[in-house]
Amino acid sequence: MSTEKTGFAEFDATFDFLTGDMDWEEYGGSWYRKIDHRFHVVKIFDWAEAVGEAEASDIDGTHHIDLVEVDTNDEDRIKPALECCGYYADEDGNIVCDSGDMLAELKDEDAWRLIVCEAMVSYGSFANIHDFSGSDLNKMFATMLDESNQMVDDAEAYERRMNRVVNRIGSTAREMQRGDINSALLRGLASGDERAELMVRMGTLTRE
Repeated sequence: MSTEKTGFAEFDATFDFLTGDMDWEEYGGSWYRKIDHRFHVVKIFDWAEAVGEAEASDIDGTHHIDLVEVDTNDEDRIKPALECCGYYADEDGNIVCDSGDMLAELKDEDAWRLIVCEAMVSYGSFANIHDFSGSDLNKMFATMLDESNQMVDDAEAYERRMNRVVNRIGSTAREMQRGDINSALLRGLASGDERAELMVRMGTLTRE
């Protein structure tokens, strides 16, 4: 595992490099913090590289940063997340890639959970906690460290963030972590929300 640093000492003391390019300021990168079976992952990318210089010139800030939470105990999300990366769990629960190479043995819990975490981030199975754009990278990483620390240290702050609405149909961060859009759609239908009604007509409501 690479150990790319952000240059923000307090952040680097808490978060370790997960994945990305050595030149992460231009091509993007992500860092993780393990909290029992949960992980906080900070992702950052350069707007100009992502959307082009012309489009990026209209955005307030050079970079975008996200803080997300991954739950590696969510068994319903592990298999599809692994499959999206070309991985699978063998009969013993070890994580293997399609070529047959062993990536992590089940008994090596730290390595096993880290592979699951990376797969879930790639798959989009996470709770959106906080995101914003800016140009002061130290300030951006400091903000995400503060957000993460609050969630770890303050149970009420954690619940507020996980119950916060994160999309236009009213899904909470916790619901999106589980891949649950039905709950928000059903609430929307009950309240007469036209967006929810439209999405249901389009066949978005799924069976559990």
